[in-house]
Amino acid sequence: MPYQGGQQPGSDSDRALRRVRVLVVDDNRSFAHACARMIQLAGFEVRTAFDGVEAIVIAAEFHPNITLLDIGLPDIDGYEVARQLRSDITLQAMTIVAVSSYGHDEARQQARSIEFNHYLVKPVTFAELHPLLQTIQQDQ
Repeated sequence: MPYQGGQQPGSDSDRALRRVRVLVVDDNRSFAHACARMIQLAGFEVRTAFDGVEAIVIAAEFHPNITLLDIGLPDIDGYEVARQLRSDITLQAMTIVAVSSYGHDEARQQARSIEFNHYLVKPVTFAELHPLLQTIQQDQ
């Protein structure tokens, strides 16, 4: 994931964000690892999952503050993952961000109906993610 503009990942002000837990869910392992690494360099605690079932299991154990969730997963789609995460009372306060190559209105509307908090279209840059991550930290 390319860094574009704004504050450099790993700067002093970002180091205070270590308490925020981020789950990156994407079946494209290269994207998931690159995204997780960029977020980790910014000082966040990060876990990755590569399919929907794994995401649900990790979320239940890790209790992320924010989940970056791909819609097109190989086993169950991101919409169903979000439904299941929202049904877990211990995860209801979590912010869920759709990170998808599906940019059409129908996909966005479906995400809103499931209560995704944000919708980002790939390719996603750190400059797009950083403000969301900061908002989560401020809400802590």
